Amino acid sequence: MRGSLAFLKNVVPLVRNQNRVLFVDYLDDKVNLGGYRVPFFLEGQLYFYEVIEVPEEYVPYLPCIAKAVEEKLLPLYRNKRLSCSEGLTVVIE
Repeated sequence: MRGSLAFLKNVVPLVRNQNRVLFVDYLDDKVNLGGYRVPFFLEGQLYFYEVIEVPEEYVPYLPCIAKAVEEKLLPLYRNKRLSCSEGLTVVIE
């Protein structure tokens, strides 16, 4: 990862191949996109990133946003660390 994209924080990265989404994750302000490592079960595969930037005011809801994206895109591998409280609704446009 090179350039200004390596410094992005507070994003939802989609790990994709040509056919489908493989994995959905989220990066908070502790890790930037340049330091992100895909899960070990994806290391031998060919993939690329698609990045969804999240506005600052929605950063506390990153896991909920990532979970809503995962439910909409149905990736090949599910992310078990995505969670959301029952009282919060995320609408994806």
